[in-house]
Amino acid sequence: MVRRAARRLLTRAIITVPVVSVVVACGSIDEPAPPSSQHPPHLQSPQCKPDMGCVPEEGYHHQVFVVRRLPWAYGAARPPCPSGTSLGPAFGLEPAFESSCAPCTCGAPKGTCRTNVSSYTDASCSTTPGQVGFGTDEMTCRRGGPRPSSQLPAWMTAAPGPANFLPSCQPSEAKLVPTEPFRAMLDTCRIPLGECYRGSASKPERCFDRPAGRLCRTPPGEVCPADFPVRVRAYESGGQWTRVAEFRSCTRCACKATNVACEGGELRLYCDTTCSGDGGCSTPTVTLGKACTDVTEIMSQPFSWRQTLPTLRGECDAVQSSFSLQFAPKEVALCCHEE
Repeated sequence: MVRRAARRLLTRAIITVPVVSVVVACGSIDEPAPPSSQHPPHLQSPQCKPDMGCVPEEGYHHQVFVVRRLPWAYGAARPPCPSGTSLGPAFGLEPAFESSCAPCTCGAPKGTCRTNVSSYTDASCSTTPGQVGFGTDEMTCRRGGPRPSSQLPAWMTAAPGPANFLPSCQPSEAKLVPTEPFRAMLDTCRIPLGECYRGSASKPERCFDRPAGRLCRTPPGEVCPADFPVRVRAYESGGQWTRVAEFRSCTRCACKATNVACEGGELRLYCDTTCSGDGGCSTPTVTLGKACTDVTEIMSQPFSWRQTLPTLRGECDAVQSSFSLQFAPKEVALCCHEE
């Protein structure tokens, strides 16, 4: 009887232990998993339509654009964006880094010439002169009265020179070669991205309705993904978000007038009032030049003069402009669909 009682107790113990362990095991399997801290509950259910485009959310802040390739024109207004999109940044394509300045040229020299006459009170023309102006118009014959005795005796010299200002040349406008800094502009319109997850909740994505046109997105790295396979090199300029600025410059063209001068001309004094030299002077006609010439006899009585104006001769030397970069455009990359 003792042996039967012992067998009953052992049998109860063997049956009871497996039942308890099964209950515990089922309970651990049926318990719901704790909510993910990485993906909030309201984003765990798929919200994307099958025809939507999606980009990864983790690790990079992506932006998606619908893009248009336009001729580069800095001052031109950008076309409006499609409905549902907003104006994005503009990028330059294929910059003209190998640029130069067009050769500068100079126009014909400009200026007015006159005959500058200097009057002295000594035969060596060494005293401080009193300059006499004979005008800037070519005259047929002009008459003058006798000089007062305080201005006699008199000696004179004459030389051609500019009338009111130094001769000048008009320089050409400095021009860049090529004219445009970029071959084209990439105009972008930003597409709004909505929060949702597509497929597995372990791959968070932001999705968007696909507008018509070519699409580009900011890339996560050096390799573009399969759905945006074309890597486009573009350039942006700091501070110019909606425009792509000219990044090159040329200094102004200039001209040196060192080879330009008033030359020739003539001024002749006559010992009468009709420019004929019929007066009673021992030297009735005097032509003034660089040599110190005695005009005392002619100036002591009524006299006349005639002049031929000097002419502006010579050519201006062009001062070439120099090329420089105002700033270095920042290179960026976009991952795009095929054109």
